Amino acid sequence: VRIAEEFPTGFRSEDVPQKNPSLFITVAAMIHHRILTRRAAVSGQLAGHEHTVANQFVVTINDKAHAVGVAAASGAADKRAYEVRLDGNTIRVQSNWKFGQPLIRAAVNEQPICMQIDRIGLKYRLIHAGAQVDALVLSQRESELLALMPHKAPPDLSKFLLSPMPGLLTEIAVKEGQEVKAGDKLAVIEAMKMENVLQATQDGVVEEVLAKAGESLAVDQAILRFQ
Repeated sequence: VRIAEEFPTGFRSEDVPQKNPSLFITVAAMIHHRILTRRAAVSGQLAGHEHTVANQFVVTINDKAHAVGVAAASGAADKRAYEVRLDGNTIRVQSNWKFGQPLIRAAVNEQPICMQIDRIGLKYRLIHAGAQVDALVLSQRESELLALMPHKAPPDLSKFLLSPMPGLLTEIAVKEGQEVKAGDKLAVIEAMKMENVLQATQDGVVEEVLAKAGESLAVDQAILRFQ
């Protein structure tokens, strides 16, 4: 199967079907519990009023919320162990993951897994077996309050050409008022000693050029606006 046929609009790891969604939920909840536990160990707390770590969370992935319980358990000498309760099941997780490591290697119900982890704002970005999810882990009260927040629609960026990476804008191949067809070259960005040609994904007319050749671009910086 040709890649262009399988992914006509480009490959996005977040669109890969999740074979085991509970795995992402389990790992996100365990990591969040570990982070909260470390924060709770800060020195100088008032005696008798030390911070206690919650063990009930709500993990939200793709707008679907999951109630999760996490508790520390006895583990091997070189690994920390947790019991994660999800959908009436208890999942045992053991890992020697340390804060700041981009990969987490763990045994989930004695099955070894390796998962990439990153922090994106308040969320945990987890990548495993080609699938990517952004998991938001909150306490039950925080989840209740979040549900009361007004929804802010994301800005419409469909009329903009955005820089897909930080780099040097070496060429603007179009001008204001010019008609472009799908596949036409729009701009060239140099990043990591490689030239990246940005092409039009559909027919349109350039309304405004927002960046100049020779300018250093940040990721998602607007280069062109279309009518």
